[in-house]
Amino acid sequence: GRIPDVANTASADFKESGSTIMLVGRLSPWAMGGSAYYDVRGLMDRELPEIDLNEVARRFRKVHQLIKSGAILSCHDVSEGGLFAALAEMCFGGNVGADIELLGLGDGYADALLFNEIAGCFLVEVPRGGELSLLNAGIFAAMGSM
Repeated sequence: GRIPDVANTASADFKESGSTIMLVGRLSPWAMGGSAYYDVRGLMDRELPEIDLNEVARRFRKVHQLIKSGAILSCHDVSEGGLFAALAEMCFGGNVGADIELLGLGDGYADALLFNEIAGCFLVEVPRGGELSLLNAGIFAAMGSM
């Protein structure tokens, strides 16, 4: 799409060592239908993740506002390959590693949490100490560190 000011964008590569990684949105690990993970494993699940279009639109607006304000350093959608693929791509781009805690992500098996694909979820990097900007924005966030 057209971008009025390229300075108000965030690429996917991690920027700062020691910053905080946050998941914006909620995973749906019990609905894995159509996921790359299930495809690779030869599994089938008829249950697709449910998406609240109004909530997703609100989340997109909030994430965009936070990027414009500089509160979000990097951002990646949780899409094909799920959370783990997004995290790996962000690490590769920034040439860094990351520590994440699955307990804050919700119920489900580790593989379902790591590979769940759902529209409207983002993995974002915020500067150390910048977590409140996301929490105060009223969008669900779980945290990890780089």
